[in-house]
Amino acid sequence: MRLCFPDFCRAEREYISEIVFGELLGFRFEVSWSQNQRGSIIQAEYNGVPDQKTLHLDDRFFELAREFWLRKESLPQSPLQEFLISDFSKSHEISRFKSIPLLYGNSRTLTSSTSDIKVDFDILGSSFFLLSRYEELVISDRDPHGRFPYSMSISCRENLIQRCLVNEYANLLGEIIKSLWPQVQPKPRKAFKVSVSCDVDRPSYFINRPILHVAEDFFRDLRSPLLLAKRWGAFLLQQRDPFDTFDWMMDEAENGGELITFNFIPKRTHKLDGKYDFERQSALIHHILTRGHFVGFHPSYMTHLDEDRWNLEFGLLKQKTSSLDSVRQHYLRLNIPETWQIQSRSGIHYDTSLGYAEAPGFRAGTSHSFFVYDLKQREKMSLQESPLIFMDASLKYLGIQDDQVSEALAIIQNLKSECRFHHGSFNVLWHNSNLETPLSRSTFQSAISKRD
Repeated sequence: MRLCFPDFCRAEREYISEIVFGELLGFRFEVSWSQNQRGSIIQAEYNGVPDQKTLHLDDRFFELAREFWLRKESLPQSPLQEFLISDFSKSHEISRFKSIPLLYGNSRTLTSSTSDIKVDFDILGSSFFLLSRYEELVISDRDPHGRFPYSMSISCRENLIQRCLVNEYANLLGEIIKSLWPQVQPKPRKAFKVSVSCDVDRPSYFINRPILHVAEDFFRDLRSPLLLAKRWGAFLLQQRDPFDTFDWMMDEAENGGELITFNFIPKRTHKLDGKYDFERQSALIHHILTRGHFVGFHPSYMTHLDEDRWNLEFGLLKQKTSSLDSVRQHYLRLNIPETWQIQSRSGIHYDTSLGYAEAPGFRAGTSHSFFVYDLKQREKMSLQESPLIFMDASLKYLGIQDDQVSEALAIIQNLKSECRFHHGSFNVLWHNSNLETPLSRSTFQSAISKRD
């Protein structure tokens, strides 16, 4: 493929072209630049000779970004227009929905002839907007934990959180290209997978914990007498710690052919960090690794903007295991791009923090891993994001209790179906301390199953 772009926002266009044309569609392509061109022009090439047919793509986002970089004037305007898929294609491989919301574009029209197709909405710019988390640098609002609030996002305003919109855009673009050049076929899609992780905020209720922390939990749990009785009864009568569910979790994952990444907090820096002594977790970490599962880094609450503290904790965990590949910030405290910069400079390969605590779904519009983009330095980074799709604690934000299994499963199954449709990864986080009841264990089993 030959991609010819207007000669501005070069780094951003190259980045999104690599993801959409390269990673998602599997095309090889070359990029050229034009000083006076409006919009993007795509052509196929055979034996080094460009085909005469042409695909014209709208360029609205990058035109706005050139003039209003990281300013509110460059954000999408609600309500969004919708492109009705059946107006162009009868394919059932574009989306699970009948229409696709359009973040940017002059209209929702797509006009075609025997020699060219003109798309009047911006596929590439909209995809860049979602993946780069552009709105999070434009909008300054933050929640009490310093996180970008879901309520301020375009996903909330337009009810997009449960859609892989970047993949829908890529699928539509693939169908458009196939209609112009039937010889050009996108690459076979990846297999759907489930990726399971556990943030070890509370490895135990009793064992290997300072007595002061046990006492604090005891007095807090006095507000829930039944829960308190259950926890102490399990320990005194069965010699079982109610939070020690690690072997059960690993057994369940292995039954489905999966492995779990267990993320540990090496140092307590805030009252919201895990109440445990990290130095007492060596045996547990060794046991997890011996069983063939993984250990990840879970930096404490105060690290997301503190590189020295982040690196200190990273060093402590590396003393326990050298095979560290991924990180998830505690409380999902991710300040973009500063936290990504800290992570990237450490040499770690994957962040897994990109999700909304209060809203399960697709914060970046995809369930595929992708290299992140630094909007301040305006460059692609070496760090990859493996976005968090579902977290057990999100059910509480939504008002769903342990005994409301059908409501929880409806959310899980819908997200999983979206991931499966787009051949992505259903990345699920479940805390070991949230498996005390048969119902919570049943929901966990359904969440990590590859079946809907």
